[in-house]
Amino acid sequence: MKRNCVWCVLAAIVLVASVQSAQAQIANVSRVRITQLQNEALSIAELLAFDNGTNVALATNGGVANQDSEGFGGAASRGIDGNTNGDYFGANSTTHNLGGIGGFFEVTFSAPAEIDSVQLFGRTDCCQPRDDSLTLTLFDGMGAVLLATPVSIPDDDQEVTVTFNAVPEPATAALMGFGAVALASYGYRRRKS
Repeated sequence: MKRNCVWCVLAAIVLVASVQSAQAQIANVSRVRITQLQNEALSIAELLAFDNGTNVALATNGGVANQDSEGFGGAASRGIDGNTNGDYFGANSTTHNLGGIGGFFEVTFSAPAEIDSVQLFGRTDCCQPRDDSLTLTLFDGMGAVLLATPVSIPDDDQEVTVTFNAVPEPATAALMGFGAVALASYGYRRRKS
């Protein structure tokens, strides 16, 4: 009985360790884009893109911002200045385009990055429903789409974080499989005795 219990504990440890070690990153990302899907203006207070804890979108880290148009003095550079305050007139740190379906805000990184999450801060002083229907797209250096996903910035706090799901590497998947088989084997043996 004690021997079976030891196997159970070891299998559980292997299973948990392998799940925790799975990397949740999108590799070789060179650019991130937010696209407006409504016939509305797009205003971004801040876009943060993290590579192992470093915000590679930040201007001081080499990020370069661009948008399809500029309205009301809302330059693209405001979206990567490190200021997440979404009060357009009070903070003077939010982007603004001229509006329309397909309008975009994007950031190009200084070097390809492994992105594990993207955080968006929207405008807070008005117009929050403008952020209800957006697309987040990650591109490689050749312009190929690595990932595209719908995103909405909640009206209550005007902040959303998109974290990418882990896709286990083969060794991690093998460890997970071993742990699952060992647990199943233990359960089978226990029922048999």
